[in-house]
Amino acid sequence: PQAERQMPALAEDLPVDNKDATRTRQPGWNKWIAPTVRGGTSQQCSNQPDRRGLPSKVLAEGIGASPIFEVLYLYAGKERQASFKAAIQEAVKAMAPGHSCRVTEVDTQRKMPGMDLSDEKVASKWETRIASGEFDLVVSSPPCSTFSRARAANNRGPKQIRNRTHPLGFPWNGPEERAQAEAGNLHALFTAKALDLAAKAGKMGLTEQPEDLGEAQLGNPASMFQLPAIMDLSDDHDYQRVAFRQCEVADLEYEKPTGLLLNFVEELDHPCIHEGWPEFRSGYKYGEWSDFIYDGPLPRSC
Repeated sequence: PQAERQMPALAEDLPVDNKDATRTRQPGWNKWIAPTVRGGTSQQCSNQPDRRGLPSKVLAEGIGASPIFEVLYLYAGKERQASFKAAIQEAVKAMAPGHSCRVTEVDTQRKMPGMDLSDEKVASKWETRIASGEFDLVVSSPPCSTFSRARAANNRGPKQIRNRTHPLGFPWNGPEERAQAEAGNLHALFTAKALDLAAKAGKMGLTEQPEDLGEAQLGNPASMFQLPAIMDLSDDHDYQRVAFRQCEVADLEYEKPTGLLLNFVEELDHPCIHEGWPEFRSGYKYGEWSDFIYDGPLPRSC
């Protein structure tokens, strides 16, 4: 049977110290790609009230001579106004007058043919289109609920079904938990394949996930950034990894640390964006010794 796209709703977006609250997903990371970003809560960034989005220059070069900049957005979620689609279209309009941006959004929640990426035939068709070079930019934001560190915050919500030692899922998972883990794996590995094909076609690729913050209250959570297929993109195609707090680039009241993997930024010149893969140090946390206490690339506070 095909893996189900729907997974238990989790407060993945919660600040590290307040995982018991309930919030809906408000993807502020798309603001990062807009031509200008206003606001910011950190002292480091607040002295730049109008700063260019990091990939603006490279995106402008990627638009090229074609009058239409083609973008594929995988796992776009339900249609909404404050979306990546609106942000990228705004960026293209500002950077390349006379050009337009066409965003193709794909997500099972759209309930239309060709949207169920857990269907092997559907996924294969999108892979073929990506490999052909049809899309100038491929963006993938796969569901992260089974990778959520909120599961390792306490025992009051969905339990952990994977960790750093078993990032693809615990061997002892029951049938329901195994199905959830396999569904998460399917979307994560499809994301890796999509970005691999985009790079091979000479196109741009981008994926986002919550930052891997290391040790949590109930153990060491898994992260999509720990998967070899995702990490290999850095070695095989020079994908670059950066991290930032969404509160510094969007109007959010909580930090929401986020990691991006992309292949179209060569130089970083942004005070709120930090380059590099997660680094860890050893020490005591939550009363026990750990080798995975988060140590960057994000600084300890805004």
